[in-house]
Amino acid sequence: MDNSCVYGYTLLGHEYVAIEELDRALKCFRTAIRINSRHYNAWYGLGMIYYKQERYQRAENYYKKALSIHPNNSILLCHLGVVS
Repeated sequence: MDNSCVYGYTLLGHEYVAIEELDRALKCFRTAIRINSRHYNAWYGLGMIYYKQERYQRAENYYKKALSIHPNNSILLCHLGVVS
């Protein structure tokens, strides 16, 4: 994979979440954010992981970060509503 492909890391992170490989997913999402800190899908991915771990405050923080980048995203708004 191209080391500068932020979307590739994000997609891989979501695939790892789907198979419950959360540590690997975290690594992928964090790499994506290092490449592009405004990639809201990676912030959403981090929130999703912490939600699955029942760490709702951290999930809320990451969902809010994603919303600060993409404020009209209905999926993000719904996820934020669940953890708030």
